[in-house]
Amino acid sequence: MARGRGDGRRHASLRQREELLTGLLARGDLHLLVLASLETAPELSGDLRREIQLKTARLLPPASMHQAREVASAGEFVLDLLAACRPQTIDEVTATIRALAETRLEEALPVIAKFASDPRPRVFAELLNCAERFEEQAYGEAVLAKSSRTSLLVDGELGLAPARYLDSLKQLELVYFSADESLVDRYRDLRPVPDLRLSRWPEEKLSVIGTTFRLDSLSVRFMELTDLTCLGFVESVEELRIEGGALLSFAGVERWRESLKRVSVVGCPKGLEALADLWRRLPDVVRM
Repeated sequence: MARGRGDGRRHASLRQREELLTGLLARGDLHLLVLASLETAPELSGDLRREIQLKTARLLPPASMHQAREVASAGEFVLDLLAACRPQTIDEVTATIRALAETRLEEALPVIAKFASDPRPRVFAELLNCAERFEEQAYGEAVLAKSSRTSLLVDGELGLAPARYLDSLKQLELVYFSADESLVDRYRDLRPVPDLRLSRWPEEKLSVIGTTFRLDSLSVRFMELTDLTCLGFVESVEELRIEGGALLSFAGVERWRESLKRVSVVGCPKGLEALADLWRRLPDVVRM
């Protein structure tokens, strides 16, 4: 008897929920948060679910982050709808990415990846912002690796993940922000780009960079260096540019004897003295 009363209450509750949703649909008063009920009420009739899906599709793509969060509250239910929608404006694209990411479902990754080749900076920034909602390797391989971006500025931990996974990356600028032990593995697996720019790194912290680079171009900007021995992770380089900061000696440049073709020193207080040292070590290098 107890089971019968329980079943009766459950069916009554289901009828009440369907009546509420049907009334909202009839009035055109479908608040997006109502969609979340679909996750907890799979027993809703097929006709009602289809009608809600049709109404929801007309509300997509989301045009703001507020709408994105509301859409994501419906969970797996909205994945197909978001995959089918066609956002056009920058607000629609970024909000659609956010809605997909807020579901935190692995099935959302290939849908997010469709936006990875969008060249607009705000879209790329949103892709980076959403990375923390997924396991890093899964997101990196499924989404970031699909990006067509060729240059990247890394000035915080958030930028280190794409520096590992962007297949099309050609130019990487690393601005010093931390060399904490927790980041060692990230600095070891950077994309070996042909154009590397280092900015404001303390000389003693450069040892954290464990990736080996064979460079067309290396720029060292606003750094106080005793010599070049601290750049041991650079196996070869064709063009070296020292900009700002200070370089007391070109000691260590000899290991690039076979590759180095051009060197320029700009804005260094003792630049001429450093260049004189370079001439003694590698007289055939072109000074610019």
